[in-house]
Amino acid sequence: VSHSSDAALLGCADPPGTAATHTPSGEGAFFQTARSGDRGRAYLTGAAEERARRAADGAEGGARTCAPRRLPRSPRSGWRSRCCCSCCRPHPAPPTARRASTPPGSPWTPGRCPPGSTRPNSASSSTGGCSPCPVSGASGSGFTLWGSKHSWNWNAVDVGPKRDLVKELEAAIRNRTDLRFGLYYSLFEWFHPLFLEDKSRSFHQQQFPVSKTLPELYELVNKYQPEVLWSDGDGDAPDDYWNSTVFLAWLYNQSPVRDTVVTNDRWGLGTICKHGGYYTCSDRYHPGHLLPHKWENCMTIDKFSWGYRRDARLSDYLTIEELVKELVETVSCGGNLLMNIGPTYDGTIPVIFEERLRQMGTWLKVNGEAIYETYPWRSQSDVTPDVWYTSKPKQKLVYAIYLKWPTSRHLFLGQPIATPGATEIKLLGHGQPLNWTSLKPNGILVELPRLTFDQMPCKWGWALALTNVI
Repeated sequence: VSHSSDAALLGCADPPGTAATHTPSGEGAFFQTARSGDRGRAYLTGAAEERARRAADGAEGGARTCAPRRLPRSPRSGWRSRCCCSCCRPHPAPPTARRASTPPGSPWTPGRCPPGSTRPNSASSSTGGCSPCPVSGASGSGFTLWGSKHSWNWNAVDVGPKRDLVKELEAAIRNRTDLRFGLYYSLFEWFHPLFLEDKSRSFHQQQFPVSKTLPELYELVNKYQPEVLWSDGDGDAPDDYWNSTVFLAWLYNQSPVRDTVVTNDRWGLGTICKHGGYYTCSDRYHPGHLLPHKWENCMTIDKFSWGYRRDARLSDYLTIEELVKELVETVSCGGNLLMNIGPTYDGTIPVIFEERLRQMGTWLKVNGEAIYETYPWRSQSDVTPDVWYTSKPKQKLVYAIYLKWPTSRHLFLGQPIATPGATEIKLLGHGQPLNWTSLKPNGILVELPRLTFDQMPCKWGWALALTNVI
């Protein structure tokens, strides 16, 4: 159960005394097999080098990438994750069994999340180019990934892996990456009897938030000191039921993270898109234009689900072209992209997500300059379709990100106005200044370099750096 955007390795530990040797591939499509004879291997079709490397790793007894595990029985089994930085939690139990340990015969096995399994996931988040990486402390099931004193026998320390997974992920993210550590927390629980009783009384009593939600929020902040606190799931209860104002006043004025923490807008019915450090407004929110307040596009790679789906088809996942388009349009309009992935019930990140995240990391390695630490420009898009703008005012830079390579090798930009003798245009990843022609009354015609497909700096979208344009 976790939150944010990035590239992920499969969630398993390296053998003692070995070091992982993960090499991004970006080729072909990832697939796993659950056949008994193939367990312990992962395959990447269309990338012979990767297959050979993984086979060699297994033969030599050295470092190995994570093996495919037996898939959960239910087509929709899995656990929600809004970040690749997640590991394990038990297979979701029915309401009647939610407080009991996992019974014999259940697909959940504590050993499937061995010590150290949080490390590959957090490292790959950095590879994917994410900046903040919120990890879920608790979802709507109420199961907490740390040893919550207020969730007896329904947390990762008491049952399942019997480990504080939040602590391990915090250490992995802060010590091994340059990511910002954050926590996702669901205010309500679907089946908690105290919440259901409060709801039956129209939320005029507060048994659940007083005994469960608020104590856990204070515990999370004091113990793990997150830099992002991503609240969710108000259960149609107003903010005064959750005592959100009191908690946020403490968070911003007295908590150990008062000078660094950032929060979203999901703190009770009526607060969304109105109050918060940044607005999420709704899942997959994308206004398509500049907003006066910082906002976030919280979306999923799976078009139809936030959690893992065993029966999902390849066409159910966004392509890398679609993901790059989503990122570029969001950032151009002043937003932040939060990309959700759905690990399996044992914390394994399915290979289709790994491929997408690695591809995004490859794209950002070339074009991250046009994304990170940028501001919206005076125009978010251009009269030429699929061209979007970002800027760095202090450096007098404007970036034109175009998602389709023109067949004529000439790209018309209708918004920028060139400065005679000062304007320079470069293709990120190419380096050499490009020829261009200033048009009247405004606009620039850019002559793109003659490149073969293999010579292109990236495959799914390109960025021009324009210096000294208005």
